[in-house]
Amino acid sequence: MRKYLKGAATLGAAAALMTGFSSSAYAADTSFKVSYGNSVATGKLTWLNRSVSFSGNNHVASGCRVVHFTAWAPDGSMRAGSSSRLCVGMEADGTRSFAGNLDFSTVVGGPAKVLVSYSVSEDGGFSWITKDSVTCYRNTGCN
Repeated sequence: MRKYLKGAATLGAAAALMTGFSSSAYAADTSFKVSYGNSVATGKLTWLNRSVSFSGNNHVASGCRVVHFTAWAPDGSMRAGSSSRLCVGMEADGTRSFAGNLDFSTVVGGPAKVLVSYSVSEDGGFSWITKDSVTCYRNTGCN
């Protein structure tokens, strides 16, 4: 009996350790929307154990637009990514999809929040300014 309990405890500890290294042990989606004028980017964040992925569509009605993603973990580490730049006339319907992943594989617990910001250029991409943003949290969504 004693040998059985010791083996079960070892197996339980190993399972708990392995769960900590899994990138898909936790997954949830959060929807976001950022806009300026008639241009809009909509999409979702998929929260995994040690990463967050982003995907969606950027529709540009005027000028140029880019969507930026900045993620932070509770330990202060940060990762960033973005959509490609999209200007009027670059796509027939003015819309382009985007996707990416922000990897926190060395950070226990992974990212806790993501700032989604919408940058705008009305001069062909020479100067940019953030016109809209939303902060999204792993457990409570976007606000």
